[in-house]
Amino acid sequence: MIAIPGTYRDGKVILNAPPDWQDGASVRVELDSDYVGVGMREEDFPLEGKRLAEWMKKVDVLEPFLTPAEEAAWEAALEEDKAHAMANLEKEIADVEQLFP
Repeated sequence: MIAIPGTYRDGKVILNAPPDWQDGASVRVELDSDYVGVGMREEDFPLEGKRLAEWMKKVDVLEPFLTPAEEAAWEAALEEDKAHAMANLEKEIADVEQLFP
């Protein structure tokens, strides 16, 4: 079998080189096994037993995304946004009701 590498972009397969195949030749397109993609593939997700325990150990040693100070600031900003939304709720309701007389 002759394989020509390419890239999938905007719904089309773009080959790296023009094939010398005859017009109308049957082809097969499959995802390259080296493709990483985004996130974890469903078939690689550990759902049970030893695999899940091993995965959880790896997750437990990850560093937090935010420092404690950043997390506190984020929580404070959420509370501020909530307070603002609650303080303006009646006005927002009235504005929406005016759109539907």
